Parts: sequence; structure tokens; C-alpha cells
Amino acid sequence: MRYYFNVLTSEGVVPDDEGTEFASLGQVCLEAEAGAREILAERLRAGEVIDATTTFEVKDESGTTVHVLPFTAVLLATIGRGRPSAVASGKVHEVGRGSVLSDG
Repeated sequence: MRYYFNVLTSEGVVPDDEGTEFASLGQVCLEAEAGAREILAERLRAGEVIDATTTFEVKDESGTTVHVLPFTAVLLATIGRGRPSAVASGKVHEVGRGSVLSDG
């Protein structure tokens, strides 16, 4: 199935008009994480300001949103607070200096 990785920012939407084929939603989620890290790294290397609202909104061929990944979730996971999907879902709660995944 073909998936489209649209980038949402405070300034608008950067649509993915081509899309990419993936065999599973799990692969889509991993690609979103990798893509967000790559975009963040490029912006950091260039000394650009990072828009905290930047988010991947992944849609399938029918236009249904199947995955949403805020780039802030990737940043938080990168500094040791958990997997981006857990951070994005709100399942990570801070405890002292660490974090804990909740069951819901």
C-alpha cells in the first residue's frame, strides 16, 4: 500500500504528493521516526530554528490518517524519555529524572 508523509507546521502543510510503498503499518511508523530524525538533524546542522509544532501526518491511499508523529516526540525520545510512539501517545510519564511507560 502507498503511504503519504505530509509535514504539518505552524506555517501550513508540506504535502507528500508521491508517497512510498510499505508492506505494513509498522514499517510506516519506523520510517516516520527515521524521517523525522533526518529532518531534525538537517535543520540542527544548518542552525535553523525548529518549529515545535512540526508533525508527520501519514495518510494511506484512501486519504485516511493512519499515523501522526510530532517531531517533539522524536526529540524527547532521543534524549532518553522513551520511544517516539509512546511519547506521542502520552503514555510516558515523568518520574523524578526518568520516565515510565504507562498502560494507558
